[in-house]
Amino acid sequence: MHETSVTSTIGIIGVAGGLAEHIATEAAARGHEVTAFVDDPERWSAPVTAVRRAPRDLTRPDLAEFDVLINAYQVPAGRERDHLSVNRHLLLLLARSPIRLITVGDPGPLFADASRTSIHWQQSVARGPRRKAGRTMERVFFLYKINRDVLWTYLAPPIELVGDGERTGHYRAGGDVLLTDEQGRSRISKADYAVAMVDEVEAGAHPRRMFTVAA
Repeated sequence: MHETSVTSTIGIIGVAGGLAEHIATEAAARGHEVTAFVDDPERWSAPVTAVRRAPRDLTRPDLAEFDVLINAYQVPAGRERDHLSVNRHLLLLLARSPIRLITVGDPGPLFADASRTSIHWQQSVARGPRRKAGRTMERVFFLYKINRDVLWTYLAPPIELVGDGERTGHYRAGGDVLLTDEQGRSRISKADYAVAMVDEVEAGAHPRRMFTVAA
């Protein structure tokens, strides 16, 4: 476990059973104060307070107490465009606020390789929900890139987020290029992605930047 001498008050937007639970569990284990805004508090299993609230129903008073807001919201297949409205709403709420916004991104907007000549979703993702998500999240990232009123970070995962993978506490960090291993796989456990997310909460190493991680 990473140790930190500074405790942050963190809000997390997510869904029960999703990646947000891993992040909330990691943050709470490190001593941070965490509140989750979720769709179904009765099904929420992470050891933090859970409040039933849809992302677009959040108001400035809801967020006033937080140092950091983590957007780990997941949308159902076929509703990928909801990511645009959710992120627009959050950027508006936090405009000219001291609250940092860290969003769980998508590998789609990453460059496919170090040549930086093609975008991952355009080159490698076939038709279907994953391609729609990649295209939408590239537009979301553009909203962040042009924003100067919010202190944001966009943490793009690798292609595979392994739900039952172990927490090793180790990961590789990159910039705007998809990370792969020697076998060409791009993956990380959800537990280790959560480690990387909370490391970013604590270090604030990527202000107004996209970065990615992988095992």
